[in-house]
Parts: sequence; structure tokens; C-alpha cells
Amino acid sequence: METHGGGWTLVYSYTFTNYNSFSSSSNAVTPHPNWPASGANVPISTTPPLSESSLGAVDWNLWKNIGKELMLPIKHQ
Repeated sequence: METHGGGWTLVYSYTFTNYNSFSSSSNAVTPHPNWPASGANVPISTTPPLSESSLGAVDWNLWKNIGKELMLPIKHQ
């Protein structure tokens, strides 16, 4: 993954199962990391995303080793 010299690591890239009905119970984040408990029936990922459009997540057990700062880019559908 290219960080453009910034030292950032993309740990999670996801989409929604039913974005058009955002508040519906059929809507869920997908995939989700392998963190404990989830009521949704969606794929679980431990494969880091290579880009924002590549869906996936770093293994949840490794997140604590990544750093102390977090940046959340928001992309609207």
C-alpha cells in the first residue's frame, strides 16, 4: 500500500449491505474485522485492504500495534 510518505496504514475499508435503506435492520457494514460479537451475517475479514476501494480489514488483534492516532476518511455514496 502506498502511504505517500505520511506513514499512515489503511486498516479497514468497507461498504454497506443496504445503503439506500440506511436505518433498516437489513443494513450492515461489510466486511467487518474479526472483532468480538456481531449480529450481522456478513463476511469477516483479516486481509488488509490495498486501497480504499479494496474491501477488507487488518486482523483485529493487530490494531493495538498500529499506533496512537486514527484518521477516518468519510466517503459518501
